[in-house]
This record gives sequence, structure tokens and C-alpha cells, in this order.
Amino acid sequence: MIGQDNLLKLIDFGLSANKDTDLTQSGQIIGTPYYLSPEMVEGRGKANKETDIWSLGVLLYSLLTKDFPFNGKSTSDIFKQV
Repeated sequence: MIGQDNLLKLIDFGLSANKDTDLTQSGQIIGTPYYLSPEMVEGRGKANKETDIWSLGVLLYSLLTKDFPFNGKSTSDIFKQV
């Protein structure tokens, strides 16, 4: 029997989207730079299942290596590597 101390929680780290309103301006990038997919960095689309898979890959890499696959001193450095 699993006790209360062994509780596993899965949390969605993504941003909520409201399809009825635009809360951001066109071309604005929202998200943590380390987890953004190339198409999000380049502004070529909206978040979808492919971008979620990319972010999951970054998360798994980080869990295994204790580091991010792309690093830099600034956001633009990270985006160049992605």
C-alpha cells in the first residue's frame, strides 16, 4: 500500500490559452527559453503536440543529465542554439 508520502503528482507546466481572446501581441514569445521548441522561438506557430514533445524531451534530458541541452548567458544565446 502506498502511503501519503509516496504521492506522485503530474503538473502541466504549459501556459493556458484562451482561444476567444488574444492576450498577447502577435510575434510575442511566451515561455521558458530552455523549453521552447524551434518553431516557437522563430514564431512560426502556436503550441501544439509537437512543441509539447520537444519540451518533454528537454525535461527528460534535464532529469538525466542535471543540465539543459541548450545553455547561454542570455535568452538570445539559448535561442541561437535551439
